[in-house]
Amino acid sequence: MAVGDAAGAAGLATYNDGLLVHDLDTALNQQGDYIAADRARLTKLEAQSIGVPKFSVTKAGNSATLDSSVPRVLPAGAFGSVYSRGGMQWSNGVLTVPKAGAYSINASMKLGPNDYYATYIMVTRNSTQTLESAAVARGVVYPGQRASNNDPLVAPTVSLTRQVVRLNAGDTLRVVAYQRNYGGNSVQLDTGDSSLLFECIWNDDL
Repeated sequence: MAVGDAAGAAGLATYNDGLLVHDLDTALNQQGDYIAADRARLTKLEAQSIGVPKFSVTKAGNSATLDSSVPRVLPAGAFGSVYSRGGMQWSNGVLTVPKAGAYSINASMKLGPNDYYATYIMVTRNSTQTLESAAVARGVVYPGQRASNNDPLVAPTVSLTRQVVRLNAGDTLRVVAYQRNYGGNSVQLDTGDSSLLFECIWNDDL
């Protein structure tokens, strides 16, 4: 391949031996424009892959209590170790996202054993309430047939995953948990850090 063939194939200007001395400034400035355009694209690509907003938190040593048939915004005390990058702000159980874009959201919850009718976990946006209309993602488990007194009680895991959620800078996310059991008992999360998880990762611009 001759010198300049790759540039020509890419649609860039090329020059031959007929270039006059006084045309050199034009040629050099044109090449500088190409470099500047490439740098702008590189800066944008780096912003898409380096230091992007990402957040992950698991259960704390203290377990949150859920009353039967009462959805609850999980408090800060239910969560433990936090991994946060790219400007994600976590305070009092509320995650504030730093920039607009398409995010992926994951959450899961494992409850202690009981005789459950239904459980769910959801993530709401810009709401302090437990309304399903505020949810950006929700996962539900109906354990099915009621366990008899002679059967082991179930400890279900409920989870949600949504790969593309459109969020604006400053949107706030909260985790809401719910359980309903036949005995009307209050229950706690199962033991272990993995019994509660909440993650949010920025994917790209809108």
